[in-house]
Amino acid sequence: MEQSLEMMRKRHAYYTQLINGNNIRTAKAFYNHFSELFQMLGTDLHLYENCVGISITYELDSYEEYTITDGIDGGLAIVSPIVQYQYMFTNRAGNIFEIDHLEY
Repeated sequence: MEQSLEMMRKRHAYYTQLINGNNIRTAKAFYNHFSELFQMLGTDLHLYENCVGISITYELDSYEEYTITDGIDGGLAIVSPIVQYQYMFTNRAGNIFEIDHLEY
């Protein structure tokens, strides 16, 4: 898989589409609905107390982690624009819609 800002934005849009298309309102509902699909795709979903982490691992232990949180006031669940990532052993996090390149 490719680790780039463009691909991060596409993944964010895809996860948002999954939420909108299935009327998912909580992180737990996202996990329950999609855990098997993500497992088949080789992507890890982690259910935490108030969110779900979507972890994609690349070679050399590089990764990306997206966060799904409960919707506000009963609204649809939210994909955070803050993505945590590691490249060449350097951990970073950033709002993928406010930066123009990944810092390595």
